[in-house]
Amino acid sequence: MNNTVGFAESVHSPIPDRRQIILMVSQACNLDCEYCYQSKKSKGIMSVVTAKCILEDEFAKMLNDDWTTRAEIAYMGGEPLLNFDLIREVSEWLWSKEQAIPFELTVRTNGTLLSGDMELWLSANKSRIDVGLSMDGLSTMNKFNRTDQFINWKFFRENWPSRRIKLVLFKDSVYLLAETIREMNRTGIPFETEIGEGFEWTPETAGVLENQLLSLIPEYMDQPEEAVNCGLFSFRIADYFPEYPMRDIAFCGESNNIIAYDVDGSPCICHVFSTPVLGYEKARWAWDNLREIKSIPFDPTCTKCPIHKNCKNCFGESMRLGGTIYRSAAKTTICNAMKAKARACSLFFLKRVGRKIANNEYLSQDDQEYAEKALRLLEIIPSFIES
Repeated sequence: MNNTVGFAESVHSPIPDRRQIILMVSQACNLDCEYCYQSKKSKGIMSVVTAKCILEDEFAKMLNDDWTTRAEIAYMGGEPLLNFDLIREVSEWLWSKEQAIPFELTVRTNGTLLSGDMELWLSANKSRIDVGLSMDGLSTMNKFNRTDQFINWKFFRENWPSRRIKLVLFKDSVYLLAETIREMNRTGIPFETEIGEGFEWTPETAGVLENQLLSLIPEYMDQPEEAVNCGLFSFRIADYFPEYPMRDIAFCGESNNIIAYDVDGSPCICHVFSTPVLGYEKARWAWDNLREIKSIPFDPTCTKCPIHKNCKNCFGESMRLGGTIYRSAAKTTICNAMKAKARACSLFFLKRVGRKIANNEYLSQDDQEYAEKALRLLEIIPSFIES
């Protein structure tokens, strides 16, 4: 065992009542995004028979467990719309059956393959299937990261107005962040940002991220709730410098009641442990050897980081990049970006507190405590802009 790795004594939060079932309906994708974590894609697609067998088995299992009261079935890829016929047939089959456990259906797509036939069916069933769009802005950033193909984002906006468009921050195009966010805000497109994983955020690229976020603070001073919901300033100041030990962190950022299925029906720990990500042999090995893991691996030095509770430790990414889950990939990939974001979140909060003081508004005890934490963090983590 690597002697730089620590293990948590208690790994799992209470099992949630939701069972997440991911169907990798296509290993193929029509795009080649700069930050894509699926380097082993193929032309494989899942058959309708395979999907139905998986779901029949899953519903039977859920009926016999003591915790699951609902299910989320996600169609994923690759690009799932490459297997739209399956999505339509399996969904209608599910809706035609009386299931003892309620379920919801979701799809996440790049939107470039959307056709009139798809639009008609999806729109007709918009109350029964939740469709999300991944698109990194309306112009320059999306073209740099993903594609310059036409995307009918208005279709998604009109049919699922509460569903946010997913926008991934990539190190080489993050200099376009503020421009992109302002463009989307002017257009009225709700979005959620996510720091791209799987590649190194150097101090220089983290500095660009920090600078871009700081330039956006004035945009959100009067919208603190939206600042959090869109992901730009979403770190909880309350979690800085936590008193609880590392073992209190949940097993996974998603859930420990989750399973994914490859196109051939093979089970995977989650979509990040699937064939398009790890390759067939490693995906099978991971299922055989890691699915019953009882300890959380972590780098002990992370316990001294004031934002470790806000950081993400994806075991699938560690497996993909390092060949083992026992060395966190986050240490060499997103660490600097997370610290840059933490600084921006701290300054955003402090500016709001400063305005309260200037306006003689009431400061709660939480305001004062979080302000102290934010100031401490700014002292401990130097600005990357100066790097």
